Amino acid sequence: MTRRLEDDLHDLLERRAAVDSRDLDALRTHVTRLPRRRPHQRGLLAAAAGILLVLAMGGLLGTRIPLGTTIHNIELIPGKGGQIVRSAGVSAQLLAKEGELAQVRLPSGEVRRVPIKCMATIGQVSNVDHENQSLGKAGRARHMGQRPEVRGVAMTPRDHPHGGGEGKSPTGMPPKTPWGKPAMGYRTRRAKTTGRLIVRSRHRK
Repeated sequence: MTRRLEDDLHDLLERRAAVDSRDLDALRTHVTRLPRRRPHQRGLLAAAAGILLVLAMGGLLGTRIPLGTTIHNIELIPGKGGQIVRSAGVSAQLLAKEGELAQVRLPSGEVRRVPIKCMATIGQVSNVDHENQSLGKAGRARHMGQRPEVRGVAMTPRDHPHGGGEGKSPTGMPPKTPWGKPAMGYRTRRAKTTGRLIVRSRHRK
């Protein structure tokens, strides 16, 4: 290929940019790229893994990206910017194009329709080994803002639904939050307007 894939992205956006730097951000799990654009115009992009680290390409789902391609950082609304498939090491797959919509298989297994004018980046998000990292000690987690977790069964009944009992006793109920709501498997999705865009639920086996 004679042109950098990065150039294709910025031709689509009617601007050219080079990558100033790559770095790890404390608030993100992936490596970020800092593209150089016009003066006083900057923004971070997620870096892709492997051979696509610097040559990550953004393209319209309908015109530039062929079927079966591994993608990430996918827009849900054209022009709004990438919203899904952005964590370290994850990727989605472009399955089909039907009229104004494209079908994408997400990391959860859900198949979802996305407007064909939305943009995505080809490749897998960088920092694939993030899930294998061990913090090593409690202090490192505390420095990251994490606080200790006390088990509900170790509390009193007034502090948690799982608390109380003589000695080491079971919860005696399906798991609950400290406020009495179901804790595991309880569905909280209420977005009925976008539910029609889901072709296959992530809960279906």
